[in-house]
Amino acid sequence: RTIGSDAILFYLIDQVGVEGKTDQMHLRLMKNVGLAAPILEPAQWVPIQGSSAGFVVTTRTPLYIQQEAYLDERIYFVNRKILRDLHIESIAFIPLVSKDKVFGSLNIIYKNPHIYDELEKQMLSLIGLHLGAAIENAFLYNELCRQVEHLTLLSTLSQQLNATLEVDQIFQVIVENIKRSIPFEHFSIDYIDTKKGYYTPAFSMEYLDGNLILSPKVISPMKME
Repeated sequence: RTIGSDAILFYLIDQVGVEGKTDQMHLRLMKNVGLAAPILEPAQWVPIQGSSAGFVVTTRTPLYIQQEAYLDERIYFVNRKILRDLHIESIAFIPLVSKDKVFGSLNIIYKNPHIYDELEKQMLSLIGLHLGAAIENAFLYNELCRQVEHLTLLSTLSQQLNATLEVDQIFQVIVENIKRSIPFEHFSIDYIDTKKGYYTPAFSMEYLDGNLILSPKVISPMKME
């Protein structure tokens, strides 16, 4: 409401891109305000190379297009088509930065031509800084929660292991704790003889039809491939 735009898109940097490619960084559409979601389906992922949002992320410099944004070749061609179909004239790309980190791009859309004066540019840049700081704090909080969870898991695992001497019970405790943190389909523990090149399965579990099943024990050593 403050900036009077018709729509706002939030893109954040994501390592995994279109079709699962990881050879280049992409921007992922995280939030859309003001546009119908189905229309933006082709624009869920935008490459950093060859896109206007990628330009502002790379250079940390805002980009303002006052009119005929659908003709501007700096905008990713998929997004240009969407802008043309929606008759959108103007768009501003604001980098989301905090200190020495950049997290994505805030795209502010106007259906009519829009002149960005210096005061508005300063305000939009300030919004980008505030959002960047908020995103960094959220990332730090989530990372802290993960670390606390892992430490709690290790502490619980240590206490439970010290409370039993039965090997099978020890393996069961390990499985119960690991599956709380790592969603696995198959879990096994093997005794390995590196000198002879053999391994002996000691414990194995897997999910079968949604149920965690203990696999039969294998006594004989098996050749390592």
